[in-house]
Amino acid sequence: MNDLIERYVKAVCAFFIGKKQTYVYNDLKDQLSSCASDYEELEDKLIEYGHPRSMAYNYGYKPFTQHIFNQKKVHEFERAFFSVSFIYLFLSTLYYLQQLNALPFINSNKTGEYFKAIPLIHWILTYPIFVLSCVTIIIFLLFLIQDKKESVTQLYDLKWTSKELEQLAHPSTYPNHNTDLKILIVFSVFFVVYCLLFSSNAIFQINPLSFSLVDLISNFFQPFMMTIFLTYVLDLTKKHYSRRYLKYCIFICFITIVGLSVFVVNTQFMSNYLLSSSEGIQYLIINIFNIIAVILLYLVSVYKFIMSIKYYKHLYKK
Repeated sequence: MNDLIERYVKAVCAFFIGKKQTYVYNDLKDQLSSCASDYEELEDKLIEYGHPRSMAYNYGYKPFTQHIFNQKKVHEFERAFFSVSFIYLFLSTLYYLQQLNALPFINSNKTGEYFKAIPLIHWILTYPIFVLSCVTIIIFLLFLIQDKKESVTQLYDLKWTSKELEQLAHPSTYPNHNTDLKILIVFSVFFVVYCLLFSSNAIFQINPLSFSLVDLISNFFQPFMMTIFLTYVLDLTKKHYSRRYLKYCIFICFITIVGLSVFVVNTQFMSNYLLSSSEGIQYLIINIFNIIAVILLYLVSVYKFIMSIKYYKHLYKK
């Protein structure tokens, strides 16, 4: 009985973010826990309450847009976004690890020559934030065009019977937007400050000799930062995860973790790629930002990786 309550409450809470989600969860669960003495009575009560979307409207849910997107086109957009992200992360990681002499298992010189032989690829990998932003916008615009061409009915199917009630997914498959939102805010603030600092002339003025190395490391981090940021923004649009989407997330997080691990281990980052803090406070600040970047990328990626596996595992449990 408690499991049925939890599934229904989580389905309703998926429409909210932040404190409102917590309030709806506590209020609705208290109501349902005290109004039924057996399973059949609870089932009748939940059917009387109505579809989770209808209940969300009763709690004041106001969708960002009234438009109902073609889910087939949504899946195509997600596949395109994650495919581009994977290709870019793979090439970017290969390129910058080669530049940092962190690829002992392949010929670094030849790899560098291959990239530099094609100026367009070299330019694309040099400006990760600009390129990934533009590509994401282009993919999104193409998605909107395709969605308009193959639009679906703009009325939600709010049919609600015992059959639909029993088909509610396991509670663990509904995203925790409270946690995601907090992570996104912290990550975004650091991401913006980091990019503004390392894209300005301040680094060059502090240490012209080390500028190329510091710039190289910051460019290596930026594709991971941008991909994580965009993935979490996309996450906030999800009311419920699909198996396909979780596969994409798991794979992207895995690539991020592996790329960062190769970088930290093979370059001996902490001993070889940090500026001498004894030279001044400016050097120490640069080191702190780079260390925090590595730790934050690791923590966020590992958290997302573990949670995606958890959601995937419970996706069709009842």
